[in-house]
Amino acid sequence: MDITFNQALQKKLTKLAQITQKSEQQVIIEALEKHLETTQIPEKNCYDLALELGVIAAATDLPNDLSTNSDYFKLFLHLSNLYFSRTKKETLFTTSLE
Repeated sequence: MDITFNQALQKKLTKLAQITQKSEQQVIIEALEKHLETTQIPEKNCYDLALELGVIAAATDLPNDLSTNSDYFKLFLHLSNLYFSRTKKETLFTTSLE
């Protein structure tokens, strides 16, 4: 790994290394370890948080995969057209409800 420091930081690093009788690399590693110990790193991602909040699988009485159920998909397209035609005065999808 190659790290470039500005002059002021390099001077501080060199001086601290001399005072502590450690290499600059050792000083950097110790500083990084100390920083990482005190910094909270989130363990959960967005999916985990959504599961915890109960928003995933919250809708009941629906098929497992809406994309494979043509009746629900047609309804979705129809409702989308109603929404977008009211908001943007245009139809984005073509549907035929039977």
